Amino acid sequence: MVSAVFPNKNASLWVVRFATAITAWFAFCFASQYFILAEGRAEPRKVVALQVGAEIPSQTFSGMGSISCPHILELGFDETGLISEILVEEGDNVGHGQVMARLDSSVLAAEKRAARARLASVEAELRYYQNELEKKEALYSKNALSDTDLKKAALDVEKAKASIEYTRAEIQTIETKMKKRILVAPCAGLVAKKHVDVGSVIMPGANKVITLIQCSKAWAET
Repeated sequence: MVSAVFPNKNASLWVVRFATAITAWFAFCFASQYFILAEGRAEPRKVVALQVGAEIPSQTFSGMGSISCPHILELGFDETGLISEILVEEGDNVGHGQVMARLDSSVLAAEKRAARARLASVEAELRYYQNELEKKEALYSKNALSDTDLKKAALDVEKAKASIEYTRAEIQTIETKMKKRILVAPCAGLVAKKHVDVGSVIMPGANKVITLIQCSKAWAET
């Protein structure tokens, strides 16, 4: 006789549930290990640093008052003469060293031309006397020239050199006088007033020519 044995239904259900739980546990452990490895291989995130600057606030003040300039210059000439040029107008801004007016220098210009002509003449004389001295020195070495003649030739050379130095000094003196007849701005500033016109006769220190205001340093008065 063959008999069949049927297992308890509740026991079989418990076995199925146990196997399902074990499978789920292994699946959870595998997944956790995978994410840990994946996170370790991930590239680091980039961090951007921003520089923040501080801005200093500016302050503006307003009010009513007047501007004072510390330097008001009354300019004129140290020479007597006739105003030949005025090169600025009232209200003009001028720079340091800018020419503003001139006295007539036609007489000095003529003297300078004459002095330059004399200089050219004495320079030519010097070259002539130097050549003559060389010739006479050669004769003197051959006993063909006296001591007196040789000394005279040497003296002519020295006189010509002295004339050159004198004439050059004369030209320099004339140029210095001509510079004194040019009125230049001693500093940058503003032409406040012209006191004379072209054709006016100027006496040394007695006539104002231009009033110049130097406003490089100014302040406000309320």
